[in-house]
Amino acid sequence: MMISTKGRYALRIMVDVAQHDGEMPVSVREIAQRQDISGKYMEQIISVLTRSGLLRSIRGAQGGYHLAKSPEQITVGMILRATEGDLAPAECVSVDGHACTRSGVCPSHAVFSKVYSAINSVIDGVTLCDLIPEGESVSAGPSAMRPVSEKPSASSARAITPATVSLPAKPDSMPTLWLPWPGNTNAMRIELVLWVDLNR
Repeated sequence: MMISTKGRYALRIMVDVAQHDGEMPVSVREIAQRQDISGKYMEQIISVLTRSGLLRSIRGAQGGYHLAKSPEQITVGMILRATEGDLAPAECVSVDGHACTRSGVCPSHAVFSKVYSAINSVIDGVTLCDLIPEGESVSAGPSAMRPVSEKPSASSARAITPATVSLPAKPDSMPTLWLPWPGNTNAMRIELVLWVDLNR
């Protein structure tokens, strides 16, 4: 069994995003330049990683990609299975393969089963954090940003003083309007109380 170029590139892409993920998404162009991978081919791989729930796409002029999970939660096994499929050394032990009628008597079945178990143990035991070169830190990513709902501290909160508005005294008399009342000889007296002063 040999990991294809697609799988190897997928690992490099995911490590790159983990190293540079921050408030702004990581663009395809930046990854392609750093990893020396064809942009068109890389977009195909990123599309697979996004559909698999490993990357999160951000649209727009400043768009790009964020990790969909923290680096500690993404294993090599998750990345390789997204791009390579099942990594079983033989169909008889593959989760997607058909049960072999000779699995109970075949001497090679036990060997393939042990190989498969060893592969899964290794790739599922290594995370993106483990792939970061020693001495380099993993970017905290957008999840490290302070939640919008978090209240500011008392020291940073700006005091708001209610504005005081002074209005002139109400006029002694208000204009009066007399209107005829339909069906009645009397008139209806309406006092105009709409008085606006913006005090400007």
